[in-house]
Amino acid sequence: MSLSLSAARFGLAEHKRNEWHAVIPEGTDYEAVFDPGFWSHVAGKMRPGDKVTVINDQMTFHAELIVKNAARLWAQVVEISRTELASMSPPDVVSDYQVDVKWAGPHDKFRVERVRGGKKDILASGMDKDAAEKWKAEHLKTIGQKAA
Repeated sequence: MSLSLSAARFGLAEHKRNEWHAVIPEGTDYEAVFDPGFWSHVAGKMRPGDKVTVINDQMTFHAELIVKNAARLWAQVVEISRTELASMSPPDVVSDYQVDVKWAGPHDKFRVERVRGGKKDILASGMDKDAAEKWKAEHLKTIGQKAA
């Protein structure tokens, strides 16, 4: 007769272990997570078998750890996997972004138009020319583009 798994040893993961997420502060070496004292402030919440996802402030790596042993003031963790995250520069979302101040007639007066991809959108209207220019400059500053 072959052995079979007891029902007490089988269950939904959320009933059997916890999943934690830790963000390593800037300037902290990844190897520090393997020092049991590193977890001293949170070790009381951890138990063997818990999973800990670790990233750092710079988002340069992602690691999965398993808690091997834990007590009130320390925890031993083992690395399951680690992935280096490629360094990326922020996307240039304003490269083809153009904002113009135009006269729109006696009712709308001056208005601020956004031109992007050949499409025009009215951002603000009903202002005198100085107010429209100021609105445009503030808008460009807000989105991170310098006024021309």
